[in-house]
Formats: sequence, structure tokens, C-alpha cells
Amino acid sequence: MESQTSPANMPAKPNNALHGIRLWVVIGGMMLGVYLVGLDLTMLSTIVPPLTDYFGTINDVSWYETAYVLAVCVFIPLVGRIYTIFPNKPVYISFLIIFEVGSIICAVSTSSHMFIIGRAVNGIGSAGLLSGVLLIIFAICAPSIRPVVTSFAMSLISVGAITGPLIAGALTHSVTWRWCFWIFLPLGGAVMAATLPIPIPEQSAKPPLREAFTGLHKKLDAVGFVIFAGLTTMLLLALTWGGGQQFDWSSPTIIGLLCGAAGLTAVFALWVRRAGDDALIPPSSLRRRAVSVGSVVMFLQGGATQMIPYFLPFWFQAIHGDSPLESAIHMLPSLISNIIALITFGALVRRFHYIPPWAIAGSALASVGSGLLATFGPETTTGQFVGYQIVTTIGRGMAFQPVVSVQEEVPAEEAATGLAVVNLFMNLGTAVAISVSQTIFQSYLPGLLAEYAPETDAGSVLRAGATNIRDLVPADHLPGLLVAYNKALTQMFPRPHYENDGGSPNIEGIRFDDMNPESLSIPFPTPRLASVALNAIAVDKELSPLVRRSFTLDRANPPSSGPAQDDQANESVLRVEYRATTNRMLRVATNSFMESLSLVLEVMEKMDVGALEGTKGAKEDGTKP
Repeated sequence: MESQTSPANMPAKPNNALHGIRLWVVIGGMMLGVYLVGLDLTMLSTIVPPLTDYFGTINDVSWYETAYVLAVCVFIPLVGRIYTIFPNKPVYISFLIIFEVGSIICAVSTSSHMFIIGRAVNGIGSAGLLSGVLLIIFAICAPSIRPVVTSFAMSLISVGAITGPLIAGALTHSVTWRWCFWIFLPLGGAVMAATLPIPIPEQSAKPPLREAFTGLHKKLDAVGFVIFAGLTTMLLLALTWGGGQQFDWSSPTIIGLLCGAAGLTAVFALWVRRAGDDALIPPSSLRRRAVSVGSVVMFLQGGATQMIPYFLPFWFQAIHGDSPLESAIHMLPSLISNIIALITFGALVRRFHYIPPWAIAGSALASVGSGLLATFGPETTTGQFVGYQIVTTIGRGMAFQPVVSVQEEVPAEEAATGLAVVNLFMNLGTAVAISVSQTIFQSYLPGLLAEYAPETDAGSVLRAGATNIRDLVPADHLPGLLVAYNKALTQMFPRPHYENDGGSPNIEGIRFDDMNPESLSIPFPTPRLASVALNAIAVDKELSPLVRRSFTLDRANPPSSGPAQDDQANESVLRVEYRATTNRMLRVATNSFMESLSLVLEVMEKMDVGALEGTKGAKEDGTKP
């Protein structure tokens, strides 16, 4: 499959990188911002029991998570448009403030409905934080360190997700559940302190503020946002409520939501086609292989990656008999190996300039690890659950590289949208994976309980949670309950295996080209002659199509409207640029050809430019000049 974004068509990234202490201060703030997002993902699971006790209801529990996920997924595409139009730092700080406001609302909530509103506001802030971090890393980091910094940022999502229940449990036990949200205020303040004093460059030119607000509803595609919000809400509600959690999959409510989501998806597709590049998700962005293939990979890999920190603690607490603190400690192999893998293979991507080899191998390794996790049981040893976690998470870290691909391959002016699209599919993949896995668990558990622990009520087991199921039955009935619960849990662990198998062929669609192509820019005496030279190359049948596509006119500094002052001014205006391919022999041969061509054309320019144009025309019709 031929890339639609050949090296010749890829604009060079602006050299806006920060340096020295300012760079590392901003990076530190960005890393803390990502950690906040990861922390907020899983803290809720620990504090649901005290929340239901305080609010006096369990009817709204599903909304505590649904409101957050809905807000994140609905607002991510809009966030991409906002970052495209407005400066990075003010937008990032604004979303950080929104996140903090949501935390305050949750911390002071006096009712379940107030808490749900706070979670929704939290979600809006999170949508802007993660996209902003990836975009700011793109803007401030030199290409030599960008993949490593990006990989470390992505690893901190897992760090936050794994440590979230531990921190929430400690705060709830020692103080109150409200401190699980108050803690975000000083952490958010530290992020602001790191970013506010330092100028943050833009990844591309932004319009003046007054111009940016002119026709803002069209620039943000308000119509597309409303349609997208509707379809996303229907889809996620169906996934959250279905599978017996509130409704059966065959219930009219779930069928209606799924049909509505499908209908609005068709409407949104038609709207995107009509709006073109002014759409909420521009077609030009989706046509870029790094974005389209990366989105599919992140949909599959994102869901598989988040299932480990989400569901493995259930196994440790229910089957292994761990406390929440002990389960967090036993998750450290996943945490440490994930960080090491992401950073290591991010560095290898930068060193060798390729993504697919590591990502494909990582998907295969993660598939093996997922299969090993499915063998967990009451008799599983410490060495087994440590080793299996390491195998799985190293594979995940190797495969989790599409964000780096987008940063390297997408033009700077489209980076915000491209990163937002990939981020959207990662979050959708997580929501779908967790919903489907919960459905699998709840579908298998009643039948397994009837087989191994017939005296135990499935509803009581589901309501008890992982830490309390051992108190539901007498000691002599506990082994049967644990066998049934273990079999239901491990039914979910092979699912990432299928997602990795689906992700591997899609990873192959990511460009195999050198991510750090060298370039040879040859100056020409006049812009006209450079254009003629490019046309001559384009029709030269002796050159391979790959070589012909590697030439482009560099119009980064267009000529002024007035006449050129001298030849040197012309030379600095227009060049024929060659971006080297990964074939070293081809690179040497083509560079030599370009140097020779430049000299020949300079001589012919002095003699007769028309003769060269005649040569070009002769090549086109196959006659001799």
C-alpha cells in the first residue's frame, strides 16, 4: 500500500524547540499533567462504597464513570480544533482550570447529581489536558528527544491508573473521600507554576486573537460538534448500560441507542464530506496514513492496555486475597516494565527512525502475555504473575507508538487535529474494551456460580466487589466461589490477545519510511529554472517513480512581489529539494544526479532556457530534441 504522504509532501517541522532548564521545567509540568489524567481514571473505583453511603443511593453509580468518559470522548475533537486556532499555553491552562473546577465540585458535592456534574467537568478538562501535553511536546522538543518524551508521557497514564486506587484508598482511610479530589488542586497548581512563566512556542502559525474569534462557530464546526456529541453519547450509553448492567442487549432502550448512534454516524459522515477541511474531523487528516492507521491501532491497543490496570486488581483482591494496598504493590511489575518499554522503544524509534518493526513485535509479545494471564488461578505463584505481567506490558510498550508516528509525519499545522483524532480513538477503545469485558464477566459469572457454588447468589457477588466476596460464604464454600469468580475474570484476559492480533496487521500500515530523512537542497539561479528542472525530473523515465516523487519545490519562503535584487536573492527563494529515502545506494546516486543537474542547468540558463523547455517537451512526447 503506497503512502499518501510521501516524504516529498511532508513539510518540515518548525524548529521551535526549547532548550536547557526551561525545556525540562515545562516537560516536568507536562508529565505531572498527564499523571493527573491517569490518576483521575481509576481513583473512583476505590471510593464508590463511601460515596454510596454518603449520598444514600446506588442508582447513580454507573453515571459517576459514564459522565467522565462521555465528556472526554465528546470534547476531544473540539479540543483539536481549539488548539489549531488558539495559542497552546492559554488553551492548556484553560483546560487545566476546568479540570480543577471539576475536582472542586466533586470535593464539595452534597448530592449524587452534583457529583456527576463535577465528573463531567473533570472529563472536559481531561480531554484538553492530554491532547495539550502531546501537542506541546511536539512544539517544544527537538526531534532527537521527542519520541522518548512522548513515550514517557504515555507511560504516566498507566502510572496514574495503577497508583490511583492506592492513593484513593489511603486518603479515604486516613482522612475522607473528598481529599481524593482536593489533592488535584496543589498538583494542578504545580503544573501551572511550571508552565506559566515560560513562553511556549506554537507548532504552527496561529491567527491574531481578534481574527481567531471571527466566525469562530464555523471554525470550530459547531454543527459537526452537535452531531458528534449525539452519536458518541448514544454509543457510550448503550455500551455502559448494556449487557445486564442496567438493561439487556436485546432491550428496546439499548437497541434504540445503537440504532440512533448508527444513524447519527451516517449523518456525521455526510456532514464531514460536505464541510470538507472545515469539518470537526477534517477528511484530509483522516487520509493521512499516520492518523487513520494510528487511530485503528490505538483503538485496539488503547483498550487492551487499559484493561490490565483496570481488571487485574480484581483478581489480586478476590482470588489472591490482597488488600487494595497489596494489589497495588503486586501491580508494580506492570508499572515498571511499561515505563521501561515505552521509553526504551521510544528511544529506538528515534535511533533507527522506524516504528512498525517494534510495534509489530510488541503486538505479538503482548498477545503471548495476554494468553498467559488467562491461565491465572488460585494456585498461581508469585513468579508467574510477576513474569506474565512483564511479558504483557513490555509488548504493550513496544506497540504503543502511533502517537510518535503522528508527531513525526503530520504537518505542523495539522498536528493538533491529528493527535486529537488518535487520542479520541484511544479513549473510545478503552471505553468499548472495558464495557465488553464487564459484559463478558457478568455473563459468565451466574453460570459458573451455579456450577461451582450453587448456594451463592450472583447478584450478591457482583454487588459485594472484589474485596468483600470472601465474606459472602462460609469457609467450606469459599473454594467453589473462588473457582467460579476466577474463571469469569480470566475470560476477559484473552480479549486483549484478539485486539493485539487485530492491531498487528494495522500497524503494518504505518509508514515504513525513514522518519528522519536527510535532504539535499540545490539552489537554482532563477525560480523559473528550478520549476523547469522539476518538470524535467517528473517525466524522466530513466528515474524510478520513487526517485521522481522525492523531488519537490521548496516554497517555505516565497518570493516577494517585487523584482529580485540579485541572483543570490533568487537562490534563497526557490530550491529543488530532495528528501533521501532509506536506500543508501539510491541516496548517493540521486544526490550525485542532483549536483550534476544543477551545474548543467546553470550553464544552460546562460545559453537558452527555452532549449531546456524544449528538452522537457520532447521527453513528454517521446521525440528527440
